[in-house]
Amino acid sequence: DALYGDLRSDDYRYTYNFEAGTGAYTSRRYTKKYGTPRDNPNSTDDNVTNMYYANKMPIMRLSEMYLIIAECEYQKQSFFTIDAINEVRKARGAKILTTDPADFYSVLIEEYQKEFLSEGIMFFLYKRLNQEYLPNNPESLHVTKGYTFPIPDSEKEAAIREENR
Repeated sequence: DALYGDLRSDDYRYTYNFEAGTGAYTSRRYTKKYGTPRDNPNSTDDNVTNMYYANKMPIMRLSEMYLIIAECEYQKQSFFTIDAINEVRKARGAKILTTDPADFYSVLIEEYQKEFLSEGIMFFLYKRLNQEYLPNNPESLHVTKGYTFPIPDSEKEAAIREENR
């Protein structure tokens, strides 16, 4: 809810990707991005009638291309251009930006978070931007050695491997 701010009812990404909980959980919102009414018997969404899209993941979206264009323009020209981000916001029914925000990357990250909810794309964005802290992580995960995961002990023992250098 906080990500979409006061204008959440205008943003299609909020309106159509979430549903309210039931019973004791009415104050919570749940993503319905990959579910259907058959998955959730409490769902009132009659528009989703089959499981076709529940098991699909896009490789590339037009909105992702616009966000990449915005980042490339910013890096190339060293100033913020709101046109590409506004194309995404306009297509989603969100309020367009009329002035340049002070921090380009905070706006970019926020748009990625809204657009690619539950798709795993944020990890690669944070890796590309070399973020030290992963936002919205309750443990404030600090990435100290980059985004390289260690080899599990079971694999090192079975293959008689040495530590990563």
